[in-house]
Amino acid sequence: MDIKIAFVGNPCGKSALIVRMVQNTFIEIYDPTIEDSYRMQQNGKFIEILDTAGSEEFFDLILSSMRGNNVIVYCFDESTTVTEEEKIFFSKLLQHHKQTCSQVPIILVGCKNDAKCENSATK
Repeated sequence: MDIKIAFVGNPCGKSALIVRMVQNTFIEIYDPTIEDSYRMQQNGKFIEILDTAGSEEFFDLILSSMRGNNVIVYCFDESTTVTEEEKIFFSKLLQHHKQTCSQVPIILVGCKNDAKCENSATK
């Protein structure tokens, strides 16, 4: 059985996290993703990872990408204060999840924790 994982959330380093997991390299240069997928084999199982757009302008695409997954990973930026728009975005995602795929677990992942340390060190 394949395992399908969708990474969703605002622009916060989802692609860098996924590439680090899959290829063990770190992306230095930011290139916005609309949608990307990765496939790897681990312990005899295929894992398909979907990297979704982080921009709310692709919200419908993000919602459709949440269907048919075994796990949804919601990523957020730990280095900044959560904005009202981000709260609304997450609320909409949770509402959609509850209505369409509530049996699928959500994992919350804070990204850019290292940037948070760098920001406080420069103040």
